Order: sequence, then C-alpha cells, then structure tokens
Amino acid sequence: MKHKVEFNMPSFFAERTTAVIPERTVEAAMAVAPRSAFAFTMYDVEDPPDLGPDFKVIPNRKNESPIHFIGGQVFDKEAVRALPGNHSTLLSNMDNPGWGTVIHCRTGNWQPFPEGSIIVPDTLTEADHG
Repeated sequence: MKHKVEFNMPSFFAERTTAVIPERTVEAAMAVAPRSAFAFTMYDVEDPPDLGPDFKVIPNRKNESPIHFIGGQVFDKEAVRALPGNHSTLLSNMDNPGWGTVIHCRTGNWQPFPEGSIIVPDTLTEADHG
C-alpha cells in the first residue's frame, strides 16, 4: 500500500497535484508541499495490477483524511460581514450551498471550511518546493 497526498492550489480551474509520501503524517505532507498549496488531503492506494502497456489502472482512494488547510483564518457569516469592503458575493455563496463557515486561505482565496477540517501551521517559505 502507498501513502499519497493531494495538494490544492488556487487557479481559475481547480488545480491539484499529488505525491507519494513515506508515512501518513502532516510532517511528511508538508515536506513535499508546493509553496502555492493552500490545502491537502492524505489517502492510501493499493498497488494496481500490471495489465500491460495498453492499460492504465488507477486504484481507488482508501482511508481519505479530512482536508488539512495550511494556515488560514476561519470566518462565519458575522465575521465576514464585519470585514472592511464588499463581500456580498462571498456572503451569498455562504447562504446558497450552506457553507456555514469559510476559510481565508494563506494564498488569498476563500474556500468552504467543512466540519472536521484541520488547520496546520504554515511553515512553508518562499524557498520551499517551488
């Protein structure tokens, strides 16, 4: 079984990248985290069978962790309303899908903050992993 981590990066379309990690720990994930990542999820995969060069088997994820946000600050609707500036679109988004709480990510974007999500310290520097 392999341990993997999928990193989320902000972009117009959802951008993600994955890496194999030696163990399922925050430290192992952060050791390979791209500087542009704002969150990650760890999971396991079985080694897929080799069916030859004409077939690619993608194993299903197992034991998926909650989403781990790298730094950031969580806001409920009242806290967003208290922010300076116009946040009507964010507030509307919080109403419609029932987000409840959002996180202002270290990369400047806003994301829903699902129940069970985890915030880990932002220890990445400009020199880390591109």
